[in-house]
Amino acid sequence: MTLQEERKQRILAWEEKNGRKLESLTRREWIEEARYIFALTEWEAEAYLDHLIAQNHDKVRGTYK
Repeated sequence: MTLQEERKQRILAWEEKNGRKLESLTRREWIEEARYIFALTEWEAEAYLDHLIAQNHDKVRGTYK
């Protein structure tokens, strides 16, 4: 299983358990839950969220490679 597949599996398990979509959380909630889901420090979770936001922004602008 790739890292991406494992992350997806962990997200789906969390969403099923909590009856919510991870993407529906506030920034603060997302960071707290990502710490649990991915076993990250708060700083790592925040940096990962910022990376995902930037990546998505680039996709919307059409500059993501």
